[in-house]
Amino acid sequence: MAQDQQDTSRTGAAAAAQCVSVEDLLKQVTSELNEFEAKKLGELKTDLDGFVKKKTGLVDDYRKKYPQLRDKWCTQHQLIENLYRALQCAFPDPDWKKIVDECICTNLKSRSCKWQTIAHRRRCCRGKLESALAEAQVKFDWAKKHLDALQANAQKVDAEITDDDALIKKISGYVPGRDQAVALYLFWFRLLPSHVRLMPDDLSADCEKFTAENATTLCKKTAEGDCPADDNPCAPPADYKPPERKEDRVPWLLPPDAYSQALDCAWQDYRDAKNDLAQKDAAFKAKPDDIATLEKELKDLDGGGLEAKITDCLRAHKPDDKCCKPEAAKAEE
Repeated sequence: MAQDQQDTSRTGAAAAAQCVSVEDLLKQVTSELNEFEAKKLGELKTDLDGFVKKKTGLVDDYRKKYPQLRDKWCTQHQLIENLYRALQCAFPDPDWKKIVDECICTNLKSRSCKWQTIAHRRRCCRGKLESALAEAQVKFDWAKKHLDALQANAQKVDAEITDDDALIKKISGYVPGRDQAVALYLFWFRLLPSHVRLMPDDLSADCEKFTAENATTLCKKTAEGDCPADDNPCAPPADYKPPERKEDRVPWLLPPDAYSQALDCAWQDYRDAKNDLAQKDAAFKAKPDDIATLEKELKDLDGGGLEAKITDCLRAHKPDDKCCKPEAAKAEE
């Protein structure tokens, strides 16, 4: 006589409570699929395969070009030191810093305040998931830009030194002269930040590094001041933090021995940012909370969806019928 087999399938009322609905299961699978597709792992693997094949050549090429690039930078540094002394002669009065504050720092602060206002208003209008996706996109874009720049570091350093040479000639044309004040902006806020960022790590202690006076120190007091009140303020979430404006030192004359590891770190940062973006993208697609989605939901409600929801809810409330009530329900009374 055949022995009865135990039913292990997920059927029946008792087991039903252990299972999610097929609708929720579909949402879960869709979310996982969106996250997987957003990672674009096949595309990333192709990019990594291509880079691994050329990494050694890239590092060797940078090692060969580094001495010449460093010499170019050092030659340019001497020109900048001479230009600095020329500016000191052209502006012997310490009041030149007041000119910088009035014409440069104040306008830079105004731009920074506008940027903060825009970021603040965007956060007020975005949904939580939409905001997280936007922040992840910014981080990914930065990581991608950093990686691309680092892979072309030698070419970009060379190009920037050439651009700085042109700036030196332009500044020299202003000093001395009636418009020499224009040189204050070109020197302190365009030429010097670029030159200092490119600076090699192995310079002697006697080298002028312009740490006492630079764009940051000259505008420090104005930059730390408060922005004007927004004429159309909004209230972002309590945990809101203004987005960080991350600066990138690339390109710069990093030591050749550190170049290979810097490339590895840039690829890891890129991969991490790509994964984070994929997760935020999947979460947003699973439950979009942007204004466009809300407007669509409102349109659907106005197009008959609201009345259908009301009707379905009302139909669930049946009159109390003692006669036709199921026996199980009667026993519970």
